[in-house]
Amino acid sequence: MPAQRASRLPTTALLTALAVLAAGCTSARPTAAPHRHGAANPTRAATPTVATTPTVATTPPVHANFERSFRVRSGVGAIVAGGGALWVSGLGVVTRIDPATDRTVTRIATPRTGDLTQMAFGAGSIWATGDSGASVVYRIDPAANRLAAVIPERDPALGVAVGGNRVWVSLAREGPGQVIAIDPRSDRLTRSPVTVGPGPGALAYGDATVWVQNTSPASLMRIDPATGRVTTILGPAPVDYGAPPVGAIAFGYGSLWATVNGSLTRFDPATGHALASLPVPGATEVAVGAGEVWVLAEPGNQAAHPAELWEIDPRSDRPAGKPVGLGAAEPVALTVSDSYVWIGDYGSQSISQLRLTPDGSPHQH
Repeated sequence: MPAQRASRLPTTALLTALAVLAAGCTSARPTAAPHRHGAANPTRAATPTVATTPTVATTPPVHANFERSFRVRSGVGAIVAGGGALWVSGLGVVTRIDPATDRTVTRIATPRTGDLTQMAFGAGSIWATGDSGASVVYRIDPAANRLAAVIPERDPALGVAVGGNRVWVSLAREGPGQVIAIDPRSDRLTRSPVTVGPGPGALAYGDATVWVQNTSPASLMRIDPATGRVTTILGPAPVDYGAPPVGAIAFGYGSLWATVNGSLTRFDPATGHALASLPVPGATEVAVGAGEVWVLAEPGNQAAHPAELWEIDPRSDRPAGKPVGLGAAEPVALTVSDSYVWIGDYGSQSISQLRLTPDGSPHQH
């Protein structure tokens, strides 16, 4: 039987959880906040607002075609592709899956992984935050299929990103949050924590910068790793639990991409100015890879608005064809490699796998 788990907190409730931590109420998890999908969906054909476009990838366009779905016995939380495998966090375990066969290669015990766990790949390792009970950062060696290190933290470890020869981790604590840097050569902190906004969540690294999503109040910040200087590029704004101002961030093709109030927004990393904004109803997760930007949109409260995968061409800042409808009822995670896009569904404990084919190739079934 699959591992039994309480229903995963939706994106809006994850922001609620971070707000509670920032307010100092760290002893209990919040209940799910009202879902944002009761609002009417804007027209999908809306024209994006486009300014100057920075350098983008020259990879030929691709399309994502649904191939199959499979269940993960240990549950589905965060997912990441790396080291020739797909990695899936569950309640107290990280599962390695062979993308060619969809079979489980191994399950690695990670007792602290839970609903707020995030993962990243870099420095030859898989990194996973653990917030259930005592907070830790797990390092997994994909060559050996085992834990390489367990790094304890005093405050809840949430977001994680790898870049600039460091592993960056956001810590939620009473009042302003912090971002710490771990040296992957020693698995030790390399500098004093950098103070950011309250309730820091997702992190991204790009353009020699650490990007931080804060939640209470909502804002988007950047950290200069060389100096520790922090600059706010969006917000702060009051937390609207019906439509979080910043839901997810990713860096690629010379830009920072963020899901903001039911849209995908592209930021110039040099100035912090928005370059383009494209309406994507229910946008919750964003990933970059295979020359495209991928956005996961949560389902609405009507059958006419299922979960969708949007493919955005960074050359034009416009959708590359129609969104792909998904059968997922509770999609919570998105990752991409050169050959596949994977979407994790918490409710069904399953992964949807979409194969990437060159533009114009026939769909795979």
